Amino acid sequence: MSREDRREQLLDASAVFVLEHGLNALTMDALADHAGVSKQLLYKYFDTRLILLQELLIREDEKMQSEIIAALEQVERIEDVLRAVVSKNFDQKAGGNVLRVLRDAPDIKEVLSRLKETRTHKVGYYLLGMVKEQYQLPEVDARAVLQMASAASFRAAGHYAQHGGDREAQIDRTVRFILSAFEGYARQ
Repeated sequence: MSREDRREQLLDASAVFVLEHGLNALTMDALADHAGVSKQLLYKYFDTRLILLQELLIREDEKMQSEIIAALEQVERIEDVLRAVVSKNFDQKAGGNVLRVLRDAPDIKEVLSRLKETRTHKVGYYLLGMVKEQYQLPEVDARAVLQMASAASFRAAGHYAQHGGDREAQIDRTVRFILSAFEGYARQ
């Protein structure tokens, strides 16, 4: 197995372990047993548990960003763009998502704040451009309305994760709510 394949296998095993047993149960010993490798091999790839979990978070966050970007490349209407983003927010908040678990841990998610300083947020810039153009908003207003839309999307996803219901109907309501907010803001 190549070095990169082994690294990915260990990250995959970490994700499965966290989802099955919880974040607090993950130790390097427990992960080595779960992955069927020696502890020494595990330490060859990751110096500490924190580094392993931060790398898992980075990988999962990048995967999510890539999935959103791929979905955005398939659509042109702002409604379809919002649906893709809102759907990903619902996926993140749903049970069985290791990204959500890792983002809830302050010491692990700290690595994302460092990344945000250096990486381009393609999704955010894409949405910003669409909102500015479609609703003829100055950038400062488009940013403000997008922040509010993001909060609404995450709150709706959190409500769904907590209370359940018809996922697609809730996504539709969330998208309609955000679109009406954009339109209302633009009319001001």
